[in-house]
Amino acid sequence: MTDSETKIRRYVASELLAGRDESSIQMDESLFIDSVGLIELVSFLETEFGVELGRADMARENFASVRAMANLVRQKATASDAS
Repeated sequence: MTDSETKIRRYVASELLAGRDESSIQMDESLFIDSVGLIELVSFLETEFGVELGRADMARENFASVRAMANLVRQKATASDAS
């Protein structure tokens, strides 16, 4: 598990899944995040990882699991480094 996956899993468990034990969340587990949760999650990802997420990044598949979110952050960071 990468550092970003650990941070995202910890945030999801404590802030979005009512204190669920983070160790019980699998990296590819399908997550349901409501619209308010998504706004909070996007703010967390942008602040924690220094990336900017745009409208095109708001696809359901980018937030379907911890691994998907970590991949999104990694892609955005790589794109930012390339520019």
